[in-house]
Amino acid sequence: IAELEKNGDKITADIYALLNSLLVVPFDKEDINKLVNKTDDVLDSVYEITRLIHFSNITETNGVYCEMAEVILLALNEICSCYKHLRVINSNNKFRILEVCDKLDLLEVKVDEIYFSATITLFSDGETMFRLTKNKEILDKFKQCIGETRSVARILRKIVIKAA
Repeated sequence: IAELEKNGDKITADIYALLNSLLVVPFDKEDINKLVNKTDDVLDSVYEITRLIHFSNITETNGVYCEMAEVILLALNEICSCYKHLRVINSNNKFRILEVCDKLDLLEVKVDEIYFSATITLFSDGETMFRLTKNKEILDKFKQCIGETRSVARILRKIVIKAA
């Protein structure tokens, strides 16, 4: 995960270098900047989640974490598909991008439901204060990460609207 996060940071730097060298881009440079920054935030959050789990010495598989991670993976795959559709913003690709944005909204709702259910369970399981705090911190980071994917969706919608 750490290596993937570093690759994401390199891609971000490469995009900035490319943006600075181009006179004409397919859409607003500010929107590209926001999209790249928010996507990098998602990748940073994924990395932070793995570090939190690792440094909390959690050795058993937590079903809630796995479920939330699967939703985040779905969201990241959807974001990747949008990036491909941004190459040419025609009516078909606009429709696909907006469709993905709707999916990202629904995935955030799904994680919210998992989060609140897990939080209630967490406080009723009689965990030690340390475990309770660490588990809550990890759940919060998962929730933040999926929220960032929804921010990516907002930026994508803005790009599509401007391209209309």
